[in-house]
Amino acid sequence: MLRFIILVFCFILIKTDHHNKSSKVIFILIDGCRWDYVNDTSLKGFAKLAEFGVKAEYVKPVFPSNSYPNALSIVTGLYPESHGFVQNIMYDADREEFFLMLPNPNSTNPHWWESAEPIWVTAEKQGIKTAAYWWPGCQVKIHGIQPTICLPHRYTAGGENVTKDIINKLEEILDLFEREEIRLAMVYYGAVDNNGHTKGPDSLETKTAVKEIDKILETLQNLITEKRLFDQVSIVVVSDHGMTNTSPDYVEQISMEPFADDIKYILNKGSSSMILPEEGKLDKLYNDLKRANIKGLQIFKKEEIPEKYHFKNNKYVLPLFILADKGYFINELSDSNKTRMKVKYVSNGNHGYDPDVVEDMRSIFFARGQNLKKNYLSPPIENVDQYNLICKLLHMTPAKNNGSWDRIKDMLDAQSSNSSSTLITSLLLFFGTVWTLKLMFFI
Repeated sequence: MLRFIILVFCFILIKTDHHNKSSKVIFILIDGCRWDYVNDTSLKGFAKLAEFGVKAEYVKPVFPSNSYPNALSIVTGLYPESHGFVQNIMYDADREEFFLMLPNPNSTNPHWWESAEPIWVTAEKQGIKTAAYWWPGCQVKIHGIQPTICLPHRYTAGGENVTKDIINKLEEILDLFEREEIRLAMVYYGAVDNNGHTKGPDSLETKTAVKEIDKILETLQNLITEKRLFDQVSIVVVSDHGMTNTSPDYVEQISMEPFADDIKYILNKGSSSMILPEEGKLDKLYNDLKRANIKGLQIFKKEEIPEKYHFKNNKYVLPLFILADKGYFINELSDSNKTRMKVKYVSNGNHGYDPDVVEDMRSIFFARGQNLKKNYLSPPIENVDQYNLICKLLHMTPAKNNGSWDRIKDMLDAQSSNSSSTLITSLLLFFGTVWTLKLMFFI
């Protein structure tokens, strides 16, 4: 009798361990997908995710609400001052080197990326094979580790060929899942952001890009259903930030040209800029900007930046930081050597504004699959929170992070209790049973 109970218990443990090891996640980042884009009732893929899974009311991006700060917060659970990507464009004064976004030169130098450990690095270290398709940074050896599969980052306006390309890769991912070759797949889609910038957030082109990714999501869910994989595979769909109207006839322009002589570098434009003054000109430039009393512009020395932004305590934050209010737009200087932005275009949409003030910066979160509730509308979450959920779905130990488990835990169904607690409970029951049998048969 005792041997039989031991065998049954071991079988349960083996089955539970297999279930944990078979859990898989497809993690999709839709760049620039504003929270209200998905309210279009014609969208079937997003609607199906919400009906059979979890949708957050909205997601608050980290500050500044730009792509690289948020993309890295999503995959590390850390604020920008901790993971190191404090802006899309940065300057390393020690190395006299610029980060100018992928695929620009120097952007793949590991030192930009190694302040933190992205989720694919943590996964690979724990024996979970990963694949990243066009995800920013996957081609970089971070602490010497890359995903098992990586297609380098790309940024497109979308279109039929891109849609077909992504669907083909999703079919490939499901095949890899079935062969147990990977357990985490990450896919990047940039067309919503691209069209939001060039055409505007309310343009037909942006709406078309949203419909393209919706078609992709619908196809993916149908494929998983056909293959009967929803007991193993979870889908998580996120965005880094939203988008607001910055067309020239909508916003007031802010010119920094009157102060150009005292500026060595001014990085980024639109919503905010970091400024490195000419040597010895910090106080003069700061005071001149303050005296100018420029409408719609906030000016901070590095040490004055509010703590709530979780932004200033990093070496890549320059001595001066300027932040535009909604309805205002900081123009680049005419000297591209100072701005480091060699491509100039009319920006009909932009992001990077204070997400506590500008609702258009809010983004999306959807999840469907194993251990997730159905038809559940979550209260708002933050971009640092999603990392812990991915780790939970993969039964993976997360690295230390800034995410809040309290904002995520109610997305899980009642049966998805902590695996370590479940194991402890099982062990206690087992040894209690053994002790009881010993009393019955041997006393």
